[in-house]
Amino acid sequence: MVYERNDVAIRELEGMAQGKGWYPLPGEAPPAQTTVDIMENGIIYTVDFENGQKTGFFLDQKYNRLAVAKLARDRTVLDCFTHTGSFALNAAKGGAKHPGGVAVVAIDENDNVLTVKQYRYAFQTVLEEIPAGKLERGEDPAAAARRELSEETGASCETFTPLGEILASPGGFTE
Repeated sequence: MVYERNDVAIRELEGMAQGKGWYPLPGEAPPAQTTVDIMENGIIYTVDFENGQKTGFFLDQKYNRLAVAKLARDRTVLDCFTHTGSFALNAAKGGAKHPGGVAVVAIDENDNVLTVKQYRYAFQTVLEEIPAGKLERGEDPAAAARRELSEETGASCETFTPLGEILASPGGFTE
């Protein structure tokens, strides 16, 4: 089957209709989904070719992602320009360091826990979470906790009590 992506505005300027969908083939029903799982460099990605960036995944970047994995060991890496997180995942696989993070269990004057709603691509849904985020280089964890609480909920705290530390399981990020 062939999935056609002609959904860019420039087509209308050129007098062509926009559209996307399965190209009909005689005697074949189109698949029910427009995602596919692929493996590259030992990492599994779910590629959304209907709604993803252009084709959903840039296969020509395979060796660049592999190079990032080789360069990332013991370094802090920021991946700003990727639709699937592919460069960040390769950096993590290659041993990139995480600067650490904080999570805040904020309780308001009515004994309610403050939460935020975050869309999580891996789960394809919105999750309710406590405010959390990364430490900036050299940042005090208490200052980072206050910053994340303010950025994500607009709230501030009068008192702050550290609850402890959590270490991630080996084999993933060092967060």
